[in-house]
Amino acid sequence: MPHANFCPACGEAIPPVPDTWQSHGRAALLGRRCPACGYRLDGPQWKTFGLGLILGLAAGVGNTVWQAVHPPPPLPPLTTSQALMTAGPTEMPAATISRERHRCGAKTKKGTPCQRWVNGTTGYCWQHRTD
Repeated sequence: MPHANFCPACGEAIPPVPDTWQSHGRAALLGRRCPACGYRLDGPQWKTFGLGLILGLAAGVGNTVWQAVHPPPPLPPLTTSQALMTAGPTEMPAATISRERHRCGAKTKKGTPCQRWVNGTTGYCWQHRTD
């Protein structure tokens, strides 16, 4: 990124920036000024910077405290087809959805297994189902 060639405070020509990462970082953060004006935040700039820093730290600490005091609620249990089989025929849950996903796996004309994803317990994809 090119740097300013003139001081924004007094308009005097500024010498070139040394080719070090510290100098480039300082110039990018504080802006370039001539040696007479110096590198400093003056006027309302330091107040804005300080207020922003304090508010940012307060928000971060407040968020951390809030998360420590109010942990997230536990997730509901996920019902799978394996849980349905272990429950037995007499203990059928009210509303369950099988969320298992697997590959179809039927043999194709090429001889390789089908790679389509299948939801639930249907077994095969739309193309390889017999019903």
